[in-house]
Amino acid sequence: MTGNQALEFIHSRARFGVRPGLERIKKLCAMLGDPQDAPGMKYIHVAGTNGKGSVCKMIAEILRAAGYKTGLYTSPYLESFGERMQIDSRNISLPELAELVGEVKPLVKKLDRRGGTLTEFEVVTACAFLWFKRQNCDIVVLETGLGGRFDATNIIKKPLVTVLSAISLDHTDILGGTLAKIAFEKCGIIKPGTTVITPAAQPVPALEVIMRTCCERQARVINVYPQSVEILERGRDFTQFKYGLIEVALPLAGKHQIENAVMAIEAASLLNQRWFVVRNDSIVKGLKAAKFPARLELISKQPAVLLDGAHNRGSMAALAGYLKRFFAGVPVTAIIGMMKDKDCASVLSIIAPLCKNIITVAPDNPRAASSMELAELAEKFCPDVTAADSTGEALWFASSCAAPDGLLLICGSLYLAGQLRPLLKNTYRLT
Repeated sequence: MTGNQALEFIHSRARFGVRPGLERIKKLCAMLGDPQDAPGMKYIHVAGTNGKGSVCKMIAEILRAAGYKTGLYTSPYLESFGERMQIDSRNISLPELAELVGEVKPLVKKLDRRGGTLTEFEVVTACAFLWFKRQNCDIVVLETGLGGRFDATNIIKKPLVTVLSAISLDHTDILGGTLAKIAFEKCGIIKPGTTVITPAAQPVPALEVIMRTCCERQARVINVYPQSVEILERGRDFTQFKYGLIEVALPLAGKHQIENAVMAIEAASLLNQRWFVVRNDSIVKGLKAAKFPARLELISKQPAVLLDGAHNRGSMAALAGYLKRFFAGVPVTAIIGMMKDKDCASVLSIIAPLCKNIITVAPDNPRAASSMELAELAEKFCPDVTAADSTGEALWFASSCAAPDGLLLICGSLYLAGQLRPLLKNTYRLT
């Protein structure tokens, strides 16, 4: 099997299962010898709506800086599928992926015939467990794909640390239409007797569910408070702050990334108390290396070009706060593309009023909202909206009409960010 054949098989699987549950992934992993439960396999489990990918990357970089062989499992990928599985910041190669899929595929087909059709995420998760085991990782940072209770990653027995990042409304058709229902699904990863790290600034309905679940499962809670952070300096592409005795230079911008970094610091400190040696210098070094594409990524400073994967109310509110702080009074030309299963009108109501003009586009994805649909919604909040036929046309038109002293913003979907990032990197240079 070639790498491309492996990817074709993975992408041929359904995105979501017909029935929620962990039975399918449990059966597949059992046929593989339960690699997720192999002796020595240790996990940090992270769920949430916004910021969980950033938290995972930060924790992984800290552990790597401390000298541990660290696996990282995240989704979705931005430009290369291999981004989803990493060891010490190295993406899995296509030949490695092909070897894993070649072993897993016959078992998946066998389960298919028995009526237990596995989803794409379940297949990839099983491959990841197998890879991390065979690579003898010291620890794996595991990000849930969707929700938590029935997420394929939730078959692990007991993580060393559990993190619940910021919770907001997203995937409401699957997880429920209220913050309490979504929090209930995310809290499904909390195992009895574990320690849970979460922001004290969670929305009240979500925080109530988190605290009640931890009480019921006798899980310790570490709440992260923004007041405990001393901000030293904030820029368009960096943040410096002090937390306790640790002074951090973070190559990420935005108030929300400070919160994510503090959760990573608390996770590292907890590991240092019980299982691993993670000194403060490793925390500082790891966070300094924690670059994350398409998260308030300043592609160019002159002209200003900003790429962000914001796609729901929570992440778009964070983006809007960043623009108000660092680009106040600057004319914003935005390229916006979104998935049709998102609350497009609500999300656009947050970002569109901050834009001088908007070019809407449909990302190359079957779930994408059409550019015309988005344009009609955006026109309610911005007077100058144009629907483009392709991402290339959108970038050309936006570049031609953006003010020389303005900002070119790309947001609305990680799929759009992944498609445009290579073009942006070739066109603009960070200066």
